[in-house]
Amino acid sequence: MTRMKESGIDWIGQIPEEWEMSKIRYLVTTRSEKRITDSSVPYIGLENIESQTGKFVKTGIQVDKSENIVVEIGDVLFGKLRPYLRKYWRATFTSTASSEFLVFQSSELDMNFLYYAIQSDSFIEEVNTSTYGSKMPRASWEYIKNMRIAFPTSLVEQQKIADFLDKKIVQLDKVKSLLEEQIQKLKDYRASLIYETVTKGLDKTVPMKDSGVDWIGQIPQGWGVIKFKYLGDVKQGLTYSPSDIVDKDEGILVLRSGNIQNGILDFNNNVYVKTKVAESIVLRKNDILITARNGSPVLIGKNAIIDTDIKATFGAFMMVFRANKSLFAKFAFYLMNVSFNFYRTFFTTSTVNQLTAAIFNGIEVPLPSIYEQKKITDFLDQKTVQIDKLIQIKNQQIENINKQRQTLIYDYVTGKRRV
Repeated sequence: MTRMKESGIDWIGQIPEEWEMSKIRYLVTTRSEKRITDSSVPYIGLENIESQTGKFVKTGIQVDKSENIVVEIGDVLFGKLRPYLRKYWRATFTSTASSEFLVFQSSELDMNFLYYAIQSDSFIEEVNTSTYGSKMPRASWEYIKNMRIAFPTSLVEQQKIADFLDKKIVQLDKVKSLLEEQIQKLKDYRASLIYETVTKGLDKTVPMKDSGVDWIGQIPQGWGVIKFKYLGDVKQGLTYSPSDIVDKDEGILVLRSGNIQNGILDFNNNVYVKTKVAESIVLRKNDILITARNGSPVLIGKNAIIDTDIKATFGAFMMVFRANKSLFAKFAFYLMNVSFNFYRTFFTTSTVNQLTAAIFNGIEVPLPSIYEQKKITDFLDQKTVQIDKLIQIKNQQIENINKQRQTLIYDYVTGKRRV
C-alpha cells in the first residue's frame, strides 16, 4: 500500500510520500519567439482544438502576414482564454499558434505527463479562479507559473503514467466516437422523417404531383405550394442600447439567439430592458422566434416556437413569424427547420450573415389542409420526442465518459492510483 502525505494544496490533496511538489515556473520553459504566419505553416487558433479531448480540428482558417508564436512538434499548448473550455494540445506538427495559448517547449517533467497534468479537473478549476475580464475571461502566465503541481521524481514513472493514460483515453475515445456516430444517425433520421412527412404527408397511398419546387419534389395531389409571405407576418426585433438594460424586476425580457437551444426556449441567459416596446413586437403564444443575424452562419435560422404565455419581446438580430389562420404554428415550425436547410446559401454574403424578411417571405413551402397539418404535427411531435429521448440518453453516456476521463487523469497525475 502506497504511503501518502499532504500536498498542502487543496485541489491536489494527498500524494505519494516519494512524490514532489514544485511551482510550474521551475518545471517548464515557455516559447516566446514569433514568426510570420503564411500559407506554408499551419496556424493553430483556439477554434482548432476540440474542448476536453485535445484533438486538432481543421477549420480552413489561415491567418496570413501576422506574427504568431512558433510551435514545434512535441510542444504542449494550453488555452488561456476561457480556460474552462479545456483547450490543450500536444503538437504533432510544426505550426504557429494564437497568443491565446501558452506554449510549453520543454520541461523538467516528461512532456506527456505534463500534458495530462494540465488537464486535471482541479488544475483547470484553479486556473479558472484566477481569470480576469468578465466578457472574455483570461488566465495569465503570471498566475499559472506560480501554481504548484505534483509529480513523481522518476521520469520512468512519469512516462509510465502518460503511456497508461494514452491507452485508456484511446479506449474511452473509441466508445465516445461510437456514441457520437449513433447520435448523428439519429439526428439524420429525425431530419429525414420531418422532411418526408411535411412534404409527402402521412398517407403513402395518395396520388402525387410535381410541386414545381426542387427542394420539395412531389407532394400529395390535394396539397398546394405557397410562399411564407401569404401565411403570416414577419416582425423585426427591438433595437436598444446598453443603457436600457436593467434588472429583472425593472423591465421587459428581451429574447436573443442564446435563448434558443436545440429548438426550444432557454431562459438561463436573460436580458431585460426598460424602453418603449411597440405592442406588435410583444411576443404572443405560437409566435416563432428566429435568429435573423449572427456572426456564425450556421446559427442563422435557428428557431423556437413560443409555446407558453410570456411577457417578452425580442432583440434586433431576431425576427418573429406570426402565422395566420391558414397555417398551424407548429407545422410552420417543422416547415422552417426543413426549408431553411435548402435556402441556407441565401443567408450568407461576403459581408454579413442574415435572413432578411424578403428572403424569408420568398421561401416556398408545401401546404396541406389545416386538418392534415394538425395530424402531421401530432405525429412528428410524438416521433421526435422518442428520438430526442434516445439522443439525450446517449449524450448522458458521453457526459459520463467525460467524467470518467477526468477522474482517471486526476487520480493518476496526483498519485491517488498507481500504474
